[in-house]
Amino acid sequence: MIVYSIPPIDYWSGWQKPERVFRLKIDWPAGGQHDAYDWRSLWEEAQELAHQVGWEGDVRPGEGPFVTVLPCGNNSLAPVVIAWKQENDGTTFVASEIELPWLNRYPSARSNKPRPRADQPRAPEIPALWKLISE
Repeated sequence: MIVYSIPPIDYWSGWQKPERVFRLKIDWPAGGQHDAYDWRSLWEEAQELAHQVGWEGDVRPGEGPFVTVLPCGNNSLAPVVIAWKQENDGTTFVASEIELPWLNRYPSARSNKPRPRADQPRAPEIPALWKLISE
């Protein structure tokens, strides 16, 4: 994962709340869907890296976290991008599973930590699952 610290984003067109992208898989063998269990690990890693490039640990109300996905040329899951705005000065943090070369001019932090994808069926407790997504 790579987290970039960029100037404020004021318009979030095309971005969605995490719960719209990360959903409970109903049909396990079918691909193309981001698993709700992936959200927590992605968000936690993004926050850890953001601290390395100046994030103060807060999120401006109504300014994230938001997610979007990028198109990919194969049948794997589309890469996820997470973004949020800091309360204090509006600095925006963009976390991506892949490098975003047009943002390389900004400060960034990188992790090469492998992150397992949920590829095994699970029997989650539904209330705990939605709490996990909304954190």
